[in-house]
Amino acid sequence: MKRLLPLLVFAFVMPAQAQKCDKVFADAQRFHNGLAAVMKNGRYGYIDIKGNTVIDFRFSNARTFADGLAPASDEKGLWGYINGKGDFIISPEYNFADSFDNNEARVIKGSSVYFIDKNNKKLHE
Repeated sequence: MKRLLPLLVFAFVMPAQAQKCDKVFADAQRFHNGLAAVMKNGRYGYIDIKGNTVIDFRFSNARTFADGLAPASDEKGLWGYINGKGDFIISPEYNFADSFDNNEARVIKGSSVYFIDKNNKKLHE
């Protein structure tokens, strides 16, 4: 007997200034500072509140912007941090990376879990 997988469709409750967005994405993060990470054709990129692509769909995973940077992973699955143009500011070298909060972010590298600053300096465990 074949198993059917459910299809998830994400829709946004857009801010009042947003226009209707008819695009369908396989995954979507919340909007922050006018951008949301969304998945299309197995890759992540970022859209604005009008549904326009702002950062191309080239990441294997991505999360919400905070403190001006967003965690994103490359084709090897390693995480780093991108700016609003989609450029890696902190090179992908982590097994996982959380969003920044108060200018620090939790990262995992191998079996180590610690916090870094925006200059990729280790702050504390």
